[in-house]
Amino acid sequence: MLRNRLIQEGSVGLFALLGLIVFGGLIVWLRGGFGGKSYEIFVEFTDVSGVTLGVNVTYRGVQVGKVTQIKPSSNGVDLTLEISSPDLIMPREVEITTNRYGLIGETSVDILPKVSLSSDALSMSPISPECDSNIIICAEDRIVGELGLQLVPSLVRLANLYGDQQFFDNLNNAAKGLSLAAKEIVELSQELTLLSSTVRQEIPALSENASSLTKAVTETSNQVTTLSRNLDNLVVENQENITTTFNNLGEVSEEIKSLVINLEAIAQKVDSGLDAADTAQIMQDLEILTANLRSLSETISSPTNLVVLQETLDSARATFANAKKITADLDELTGDPVFRNNFRNLVNGLNNLVSSTDDLDTLSSSNNISFGILPAPPPELIFSQAHISLFQPSGTFIDSQRIVK
Repeated sequence: MLRNRLIQEGSVGLFALLGLIVFGGLIVWLRGGFGGKSYEIFVEFTDVSGVTLGVNVTYRGVQVGKVTQIKPSSNGVDLTLEISSPDLIMPREVEITTNRYGLIGETSVDILPKVSLSSDALSMSPISPECDSNIIICAEDRIVGELGLQLVPSLVRLANLYGDQQFFDNLNNAAKGLSLAAKEIVELSQELTLLSSTVRQEIPALSENASSLTKAVTETSNQVTTLSRNLDNLVVENQENITTTFNNLGEVSEEIKSLVINLEAIAQKVDSGLDAADTAQIMQDLEILTANLRSLSETISSPTNLVVLQETLDSARATFANAKKITADLDELTGDPVFRNNFRNLVNGLNNLVSSTDDLDTLSSSNNISFGILPAPPPELIFSQAHISLFQPSGTFIDSQRIVK
């Protein structure tokens, strides 16, 4: 009996000791584990919306602690959050909200950081005396929280909105408007179908007209190009002829000067071979002829006549330059009889100038005459921009038999 009693008492003592050990382990576990340290922070809320003691505290969605104390005040509610791990370093700029998920879901306090920590901040400890509250959240810091997502108030607002008669009226009006819009869309679709079929019927004719127009434009462009090329060739050829004519005129002037010199030499020779009776008359005739030839040379070489010739050349150049600019009106221009007559008169004037050059060459060949020449009226010079006439029929050479008596 004594032995059984001792066994019973020992069993009771062992169970009591085991219960104390389990109870102590639970206390240690609830306080953060064996040998673990934790720290607390204080958060101010205007409304905690059903937060109770022991509610989980999450950081980036992971549970890191719990609510250990709720202290209401006149201006809000202060929650004491216990962070179980002292190694968790949270930046000072965080968003702390109370959220309830689901109709019967438990409320939680969520901590979401707004910035990332630097390497210097990661080296700090929230429970260290050297902790900087401006950079990270330190133990016993006070932070302002916000009311987060609440499902029940949102459902209440949705129910109130759904039960509003004005909302239903607006919804019905919107449905009617959509119905009318659908009908108009159907009508518009039918009209577009008709328009599409009409356009498909008109496209072949339009394409044919466009092709014809393109061909006509191409042919017109080719004709204009050919016409422009021919006009350029005509202008170039006429410029060369005019330049050649004025070059010949310069050569004629030089030949006249040489002719005057030769005539003076001939006069000296004739003067030495004639008798005293005819010397005075012959010399007078030669002086008159020399004066006439000199007057002719000076008239041709005068600055006024040169300016007239230069103006004639400039006018001709301007005329041909303008001819290049009127390619588009070439058909009307070439069909103008006045223009053709003016151009014919200009060519005839240039031909007369060449004929006058030939007359001057004939005058130069008369240097071979062995006897004197009676005086003749001075040649009449008529200069204009379109026509030049050098010799008139009144100025003729007299037979050499009249000189020798």
